[in-house]
Amino acid sequence: MRPACAAFIFAGSLLLAGCSGERHVHIAGTLLEGGQPLQPKENEEVTITFVAINPHAKVQIGNAEFEPSASSFTVHGPLNDGIPPGEYRIVVRCTPYQEDEPDRFAGAFSEEKTPLRYTVTHDRSQEIVVDLKARTVTNK
Repeated sequence: MRPACAAFIFAGSLLLAGCSGERHVHIAGTLLEGGQPLQPKENEEVTITFVAINPHAKVQIGNAEFEPSASSFTVHGPLNDGIPPGEYRIVVRCTPYQEDEPDRFAGAFSEEKTPLRYTVTHDRSQEIVVDLKARTVTNK
């Protein structure tokens, strides 16, 4: 009985430590527009979101942190440990800080319309390039 109890405690401790058996992945990327770094205007904010295509995925959304000076982004995931492997739509918005003005891309990369797709593999870290004008996502 003791070995079973010890195994149960060990398994529980792994679960509490966040070891659910599914490795999450950090995604780093560059955001381009026609092969050139996207340059938001001074009053614009860029948001990038990875939305799981599978409605039963454990993690549905992974928000990216965008760095305007390098036109780069990093997807950390909801617990800052990345996002699980799977297929994602990439949603991009470039909106002025004033709420009454529209998205620079007129919703072309909204959750409903975005043509941008990326399959996150089991590789722990991945680098991609998203070109909005070409509507492509490629590995770096």
